[in-house]
Amino acid sequence: MDASQKAAFCTPIAAQLLPNRLMVIEKLSSEQVRDFCVVGTGPVGMALALELENLGHEVLLLEAGGQQPDSETGAASKAQIVNPGRHAPMEIAVCRALGGTSWTWGGRCVAYDDIDWMDRSYVADAHWPLKHDELRPWYRRAAEYLLCGNDQFSTPYHQQLSGGLTLDFVERWARESRVILEHRDQLLQSTRIKLSLRSTVTAVNISTGGDRVESLTVSTPDGPVMVRAKKFILAMGGVETTRLLLHTQRNWPQHFGGSEWPAGTLLHGTHFG
Repeated sequence: MDASQKAAFCTPIAAQLLPNRLMVIEKLSSEQVRDFCVVGTGPVGMALALELENLGHEVLLLEAGGQQPDSETGAASKAQIVNPGRHAPMEIAVCRALGGTSWTWGGRCVAYDDIDWMDRSYVADAHWPLKHDELRPWYRRAAEYLLCGNDQFSTPYHQQLSGGLTLDFVERWARESRVILEHRDQLLQSTRIKLSLRSTVTAVNISTGGDRVESLTVSTPDGPVMVRAKKFILAMGGVETTRLLLHTQRNWPQHFGGSEWPAGTLLHGTHFG
């Protein structure tokens, strides 16, 4: 599905997305400082914003696209894919629109395997900052947001197989992969979440000491704006987040892995077919 086909497919539903504009900001302000600024409105960004709202925080939610996918906005995410066998086309991997890549996601949900958390001798210093057991309690909440039922990803299979093989793994599927359609009402009716569409983050502005983010430079239809918050969360996906960090690394060469292991060095798309 190319960008124009994707936009045509999404338009009839997406045109209904903003019945309530209470939380949609028409013009960003450089003066207001919110508790959190979340960049990206895909499944992760949406879930984070709603969780932060439940905790009583004021959230600014930035989205580079509009309320529906369109080919002009999507062109900003173009990239040269050196090996098409290792990465999906950008028209599928990235979607600049309210709801993010939930517009093109197939709805398949799987849990991590314990082996995913093991250190790799051939990847220097690539360690998880937490343990799998620390993540497991959050599977249930994630399943709720992703509309895939519960957090049971295994079922007993007592027959012994050779070679260490097992058949107890379960994958789940979302009943609606376009999760924006399920969560939009809560998102749009929130009094604590403010959404700014067509707001593309172009720079991460780090303090002189290099130890904290002071603001984000955001490109809007009215020109660039400096957005301030107490904390910033980048939920832009693997490709777009890496692009922004690499751009930031031009001014801070020792950040995000330094020159030897810059952000994105081992980026590998999900196998598909």
